[in-house]
Amino acid sequence: VCGAMLLAGEREGRTIVFLDSLEGTRQRIWRTKVIAGSIFTACQALVLAGMAVAQGAAEDRPLVPGGWIALTVASGLGGYAWGLLGSALGRSVLGAVGLTTLLLALSIPPVILFAPLDPKNPHHVDAVATIVMVVITALALAFSYLIFCRSELRRVSPRSRLRPSGIGPVLWLTIRQARL
Repeated sequence: VCGAMLLAGEREGRTIVFLDSLEGTRQRIWRTKVIAGSIFTACQALVLAGMAVAQGAAEDRPLVPGGWIALTVASGLGGYAWGLLGSALGRSVLGAVGLTTLLLALSIPPVILFAPLDPKNPHHVDAVATIVMVVITALALAFSYLIFCRSELRRVSPRSRLRPSGIGPVLWLTIRQARL
């Protein structure tokens, strides 16, 4: 839901034009939202993994690098990335959540197919599943970027991408309009 709200919420609330005028580029908006959301999602996944360890739910799989905690964080970030893709495709938050649910369900079979069940070596399964999830997450993020920033990426002239951004243009406009 977090990833699905980020881009579709701006579109649905009609604030994307305002953000475009402040930030300068869709690429910058997308990058800022991805970084902030990734940090929050990773922290939440770490808290959930810590709670599972504290309650003894992770006792059947010893914690090793690339193991259970990494899989939990990768799962959270994978869901977030698919949420961003659903958000880039959806026109409303509710539609983006529905689309994200479908996309996330479609991303699970590759993880199952590429992570063979090996009861003798469960750490190998965790490592392979984590790697597959990271690759799938990267693909979802790439498609989210391409879809959300497509209007800027279609522009031919490199000069058209150089628009003033930040507080400078706002201050300049305020000073210019204040002159009598």
